[in-house]
Amino acid sequence: MTEQMPADMGRFRLEDGPDSPYLDRLRDVDFTPVFILGLHRSGTSILYKMMRSTGRFNGVTTYHVTHYNELLRNHVEEEQRRAKRELNELLRQENHRDRGIDNLEMNADLPLEYAFLLGKNYLFNQLNESNIDVFVELCKKIQYIGDRAKPLLLKNPWDFANFMFIKQRLPRARFVFIHRDPLAVINSSIRALRTLVSQDTVYSELISPLARDAVNNPVLSRVGRTLLHPDFPLGLAIVVEHRASYIRYYLDNVGRLDDDTYVNVRYEDLCSTTEDTMKTIFDHLDMDDVDPGRFNAFIEPRDLSLSRDVARLQGYIEKRFARYRAVFGYD
Repeated sequence: MTEQMPADMGRFRLEDGPDSPYLDRLRDVDFTPVFILGLHRSGTSILYKMMRSTGRFNGVTTYHVTHYNELLRNHVEEEQRRAKRELNELLRQENHRDRGIDNLEMNADLPLEYAFLLGKNYLFNQLNESNIDVFVELCKKIQYIGDRAKPLLLKNPWDFANFMFIKQRLPRARFVFIHRDPLAVINSSIRALRTLVSQDTVYSELISPLARDAVNNPVLSRVGRTLLHPDFPLGLAIVVEHRASYIRYYLDNVGRLDDDTYVNVRYEDLCSTTEDTMKTIFDHLDMDDVDPGRFNAFIEPRDLSLSRDVARLQGYIEKRFARYRAVFGYD
């Protein structure tokens, strides 16, 4: 089974795969997208998990990513349950109990970013004119095999600085923007990136050819570990400047969206005032019958200690995000 995984094939989508005979069934399938967008490591994954737990949304899962080329066939031929069972068994065999970069339990139904199908590197991709058709096909596939009356919940931190393109191409799109103290975001991001270049994860072994090369290619692995070493500030500076550019895009463009198409929440409020924060989101989505009390169990304490290089450059990081910190109360 492992040879079928995108990381092994070196590609995600097959032009002539098992789903090809069924693609005409997607012609009249429609979807209403709800995007969770925020900086990488801002809390998009836990918020996605919380919202999906209500049963009110379809969504992109690990199974949809790893078995993209056979989603329709497995649904039509009633093979989906078997395929998910085999995927879960493979994850157990490979000892992938979590994502490697955090403690979220890894299984066939774990939410996953749609970014993996959008381009050659299968990791850090945005929607654009060259991949929007593939993205729409994914959305239609998920709607076809799911409940077509439900909105489709989507997340991709790399599209946080791309929401105007999304709105132009998908006019019915709605957005849930999640924000987090930039210092915590940078700290968590740099730790996650160090994991990706130094050890095998579910991304490197099953999902992403780029993540696989980052671990298994000696040159790429050495470059990655050097750039991201705590005693070498260049890698951290690159991460800071990249995230700062995303924040500038958000602050400069969010005012162009209609007020009824987006809502802002903070990760800190999601943790400390969970019920009120989730009520804000679901009220915005006109789902005021969702009980916000059901979400408290999702929140767990996390290690917030800063890595030594982030602590050393704290002043520089806070300065680069000064405007954002003022807008969202982090100053």
